[in-house]
Amino acid sequence: MKYKGKSMMSLNQMAEIGIKYQGNGYVTGYPIISDNDAYILNGVIEANEEYIAIEQWIPVFPESLQPVSPSLTDDQQVVLDYLIKQAERCSDIGYLVGDLNFFASTEDGKAWDGLTEKERYQVLAAFAEWGMEQEEE
Repeated sequence: MKYKGKSMMSLNQMAEIGIKYQGNGYVTGYPIISDNDAYILNGVIEANEEYIAIEQWIPVFPESLQPVSPSLTDDQQVVLDYLIKQAERCSDIGYLVGDLNFFASTEDGKAWDGLTEKERYQVLAAFAEWGMEQEEE
């Protein structure tokens, strides 16, 4: 199960080495916890019976670790990306959610039309989670 955690690295350090992060430094991946240390791991370069080489390991604050919502489908991700892009320009949440009907009439917006009700709620939950992380900043 994937987790997210607040990186102990600065945003500049993560950007310099190509680590993707959200909000004010949250990273997503698979957690490893040892005593008082916690890391988020992503990608395996090579593995055999003797060792494993990890592509990325990011030190995180142990108390910040929390399970991530289930992965979104490609269509759900298209809608979430649209909502986030719009939210960065307009802070009226009611308008943004209502705007999904307009979005559905666009080529990319067909993704919204193809989602089940449950999938739509999952997108809105992921959007709410993103919004709450932005408020923490």
